[in-house]
Amino acid sequence: MISLFRAFFQKRANEPDPVSDPALSFDESRFDVVLEDCGRNEIGVIKVARAATGASLAEAKATVEGAPKTVKTGLSKDDADELKTKLENAGAKVRVIPSAR
Repeated sequence: MISLFRAFFQKRANEPDPVSDPALSFDESRFDVVLEDCGRNEIGVIKVARAATGASLAEAKATVEGAPKTVKTGLSKDDADELKTKLENAGAKVRVIPSAR
């Protein structure tokens, strides 16, 4: 048990730090829309996700049912907020986060 504990924290200590590594920093001009929960209106959220991404019905359904998942990446702030509003109006819980470079 102790060896598993040490292995876990040793691995975490060896992971790169996004603050000190510029290659892992975030792009503040591009944003990702992350679906946290679809709420009660799963069908409505699937419709909005499908329209926003151009995905097939099966892909949109998998995205919504697999929440939390990223719906769309690399959007401008206005586009991300617009998609967030559409998803929230359909009943979903959504987050907008800065995109990783």
